[in-house]
This record gives sequence, structure tokens and C-alpha cells, in this order.
Amino acid sequence: MLLFTMLFTMRSLAYTRALLLALPLMGATCSLAQNPVFELAAKQQSAKVTIMAISVSVHHGYAGNREVYLADVELKGSSHQLAKVVDSYAASGVPIRRSILAERHVLEMRLIRDAECDTTGRDFFLGADDANLFDGATRAALQEKASAILPCFTAVHDATRLAK
Repeated sequence: MLLFTMLFTMRSLAYTRALLLALPLMGATCSLAQNPVFELAAKQQSAKVTIMAISVSVHHGYAGNREVYLADVELKGSSHQLAKVVDSYAASGVPIRRSILAERHVLEMRLIRDAECDTTGRDFFLGADDANLFDGATRAALQEKASAILPCFTAVHDATRLAK
């Protein structure tokens, strides 16, 4: 009750509003860092990646850029798998050069597993023309995996390198 009285006896309405807005956050800020709802459980994994096709390429100007690839991914210590790789980067950044993709170079990438964007082979988008396909077997590979889940990974853009 004392706090309520103090709030309404203050002369500055702006100060009162700021205090009322901050009160619920005072107790919540300490618990956010320890709340498992906000923690990202997936860790970065090293992988060798060969891009088979570009699915979507979006450039938003100041909001950033995003490329979605169909790729052959080999995580360290596991076998090859067909996967969706999402590469988001700053508006001032540049995508992986198209010549690198067309020549099917193997890339070393740091990937983070993101099960929320998993898709099936049937639902993975490829354009009607073959301009963004770098491997002739891409459409056949997707048809083979039509009902299978393609795992989705988010790439750490600045950690992408040509494999040695």
C-alpha cells in the first residue's frame, strides 16, 4: 500500500509510468538467464557440407539476408545425410559465392541443429528451373526422401570456410 501511495503522490507522471513498467521486470530479469525455456540446448557442431541447391535466397536490406540450401552434410563422427541448411547473415555480409557452390566445393561449417525448421523431402522447396541446382541428382534425392524428415541446421555464417 505504501508503494501505491508513493506512486500517486509523485509529481512526475513519466517517472511513475517508468516505475510501474519496471516493477514486473525487476524480479524477472534474474530468472530469465536460468529459465530453460529461453536456453538454446543445441551446440555448434563441425561439419563438412556440400551444397546441392539453393532453395530460397532473401535479401532484406538493413534487416539482413538469408539463404536456404539443400546440402549433403557430414557431421564430425557420423555419416552423410541430406539436410536443410539455413545461412542467415548481416545486411553488410555476402553470401557464399555462387562459383564455389557451382563447382561443388566441400565447405567446413559450424552448424546448430534446429528441429523447428525440419521438413520432409516432399515439402522442401526447389524452383521449377534448374538455375539453382548444382547437383544433377538433387531432385531424385528429394524424391527418395519424400516422406523422410530432412534435418535442419543453422549455419554460423562467419565460420564457413573451404575444406582443406
